[in-house]
Amino acid sequence: GALYIGASCLYMFHLVFDVKAFIEILGPKAQYRLEQMYLSSKEKSVRARRVYLLLTRLLQPQRGVFFLGFFTIAIIFALTLASLSLNEGSVTNYEGFELYGNVSHPTHYVPRPARESNGFQYPSCDVGFSELRLLDFAFLSDLAYTNPATTQMQLDDWFGDGQVDYISKEHYPSNIPKKTSNAVFKLVHTKIQDGEKDMYIVSVRGTTTALDLLSDAQLWLPAIMMQIIRKFIPLGNIWNGLIPHLIYYMNILETSPSSRSAYDVDVINLVKFLKKDFPKALIAVTGHSLGGGVAIIAGARLKVPAIAFSGPNARLSFMKFNVTIEDLDKYPVNVIPERDPFPMTDDKSLITENIRCRAKDTDADVVCHEITRSACELMYTCGSENRPPIKECHEKYDFPLPNRIDKGRVNA
Repeated sequence: GALYIGASCLYMFHLVFDVKAFIEILGPKAQYRLEQMYLSSKEKSVRARRVYLLLTRLLQPQRGVFFLGFFTIAIIFALTLASLSLNEGSVTNYEGFELYGNVSHPTHYVPRPARESNGFQYPSCDVGFSELRLLDFAFLSDLAYTNPATTQMQLDDWFGDGQVDYISKEHYPSNIPKKTSNAVFKLVHTKIQDGEKDMYIVSVRGTTTALDLLSDAQLWLPAIMMQIIRKFIPLGNIWNGLIPHLIYYMNILETSPSSRSAYDVDVINLVKFLKKDFPKALIAVTGHSLGGGVAIIAGARLKVPAIAFSGPNARLSFMKFNVTIEDLDKYPVNVIPERDPFPMTDDKSLITENIRCRAKDTDADVVCHEITRSACELMYTCGSENRPPIKECHEKYDFPLPNRIDKGRVNA
């Protein structure tokens, strides 16, 4: 299978640099659209002409081989995502992190390691908003996978009774734009800065269903293809300035951006509504995997804080997503475990937090993609403070047993 994929990629690379090209395969309608873009006043730039000329010289009429290679890569990508994403459990029965006690009745805690014996912690350990830390956003990212019926109970166990409120879809204002895709997200509200400021957080679910896999492909498959091609080109990085334009034009040929009903559009519409109706509130977006990638897009597009965990990046696709490099480097932060292959689907922006993955060397790299494992790494590096420890950290991932609290006394 790997040899077949490699051969397909090499043949696609051969096609891209042959003297005929993309447009003949895509057909006369696509060629006409490219010609119109080329002639339009908006596209009369040197770079646009280069893109047009490259696209009109790309392919020979070997439709079968080209689409076979493309289809094979897409299928392998989808199956791999399915193998790791479905471990979060079905949305109908997954109840989130299993905890030691709750914040109102603590039974255990994880101390923050001393710098003298353990070195520096992650710089992002103390990053957050008032009472909310990075670990809290990992919890909220996992919350997007859970059964809505248990969401408020989970929030109360983690934050304390009434500290963070879940706003179910039944309680959304009637003027919130209706969904146009299969996007799944949850909206929560809390008070920060000693109760002085409202904060709304949109938590976006990652890949769980077959439709989610299609959303992954729609959003990031062009970037994956360009990275594969770049890998085989001598001095491939010199094409980095042109690749975003190629991805942008591929997206235009695929579908009209104004009518695209992709996963990110519904999240962006909700955040736009929140910014408009609650101008004094702080709005943030978080998510894991596909949800993290969507959080990155929404944060950069609407200039709101975004905290992603193992999210696909967006630096090569910034034109496709209608964001700027400056905003990608300013508003989102992506927490990336080592060995996790999925954030590699696009080039990283400046603000990333690389964390350890303490999986065994014999384990597949995809196990480093799990949000629970990332939350455990943050908890045991930064300390649990006043949050209840996660049971899976010790029982599943072999982290040390947390310290026990017994009648007001802490026992190691």
